[in-house]
Amino acid sequence: MKILITGNGFDLYHNLPTSYNDMIEILSHVVDNKVELLDFEAIYSKSSQYSRGLKEKYQVFDFDKPKITELKDLLEQNVWFSYFRKELEIETWIDFEKKIEHVLDQSLTLIYELYKKNLFDKSSYSCEMRADSVTRIEFKDFGNKIVLTELLKDFRLIEENWNHEFTLNEEYLVKKHHYYIDVDFDKISEFLLDELGKFKLIFKLYFQNIVYPLLESVKTQGESDVFYGVDRHFTFNYTPTFQHFYRTKKDAEGKGKTRFLHGKIPLEGESNVVLGINEVPDVEINKTSIIPFTKYFQKLYNRCDIEFLTEFSEYQNREFEFFWFGHSLDFSDKYYIDEVFKFALNEENSNETKIYVFYHSDSSRGTLYTNLINIRGQEEIVRLSQINVLQFVQIDSKEFKELFKDSEYYMKFGRSNV
Repeated sequence: MKILITGNGFDLYHNLPTSYNDMIEILSHVVDNKVELLDFEAIYSKSSQYSRGLKEKYQVFDFDKPKITELKDLLEQNVWFSYFRKELEIETWIDFEKKIEHVLDQSLTLIYELYKKNLFDKSSYSCEMRADSVTRIEFKDFGNKIVLTELLKDFRLIEENWNHEFTLNEEYLVKKHHYYIDVDFDKISEFLLDELGKFKLIFKLYFQNIVYPLLESVKTQGESDVFYGVDRHFTFNYTPTFQHFYRTKKDAEGKGKTRFLHGKIPLEGESNVVLGINEVPDVEINKTSIIPFTKYFQKLYNRCDIEFLTEFSEYQNREFEFFWFGHSLDFSDKYYIDEVFKFALNEENSNETKIYVFYHSDSSRGTLYTNLINIRGQEEIVRLSQINVLQFVQIDSKEFKELFKDSEYYMKFGRSNV
């Protein structure tokens, strides 16, 4: 059984503007310009994919301007987009996830340390603040942390006046008997989660109105039979890119289906997108309010495909081949990577299992090896490579194209008739 697992690199391979940087650059251009000026070139020239093949591969089309206007309005108000736009060191979706965790960790921790411990010391009545007074906090009270102070301002948790004095947004203070006695961390978490939900709507509109129209305007499909021999396809992406470009024997049998591990963005209707963090950060507040930010909560809540390899337990007598295409194999998806390797190493499975990792350059191959060693350990990766269970294959090589051939199909039809 041939199991194909694709990540964002698969979409980039087809010149789609789905990288984090592409999305932020295009959305920034949308929010900074008049909608009537946003045409095909104005939008896609902001993407790194434009000169790499996008403008040759896809036909020019007109955008749905009311939808672009809706997207622009959301961008102008969303605190997460405003923050991500300024964080120039974010380069990948993995970095993006880390930044969400950073915001939750640092913002809540700093608020806790400053207000909960110092200003709301319940053992001292004098430290409670009268509700009819304005409490000003000096910059040194924030530990002279410029970056973190700006972060709290970006998310409207503190305010700064002309004299560079700070106050906590009173909306997040607990009031009792005309005094502010505590910080409402649950309310802060609810605000951040609600804004992240609005960012997910931005994310959905970006794909529906910027990415999907490209899939509908492909000039040439290329070799649609390359993956004909694939039995199952799992993707960490939100797009139906695989179905648009390729067909498989399962499609011919009416059984073709892509499993969307992080949710799917449909052309219309609601999506079940997973955008969040891997683990709850180590903060001193009640952590239950942060659980909805985690990917595992969102997968359960949004009813995403969570079974992954469990369906293959009934195929113990078959050989398996796993193919990773366009996936970084980073620690953020350790759960899925571990499951594949454990399946391959399962002693109860007497038949041979192979794991293929596709790469596009020597530098990317080095990064993939590094990430696997970080997750599975040097000894295991070296051993599996020595016995050819783990193999690295360059995309577009002859070996790559041979891996997915379905022998019965090619004997019957031949490649020239596809």
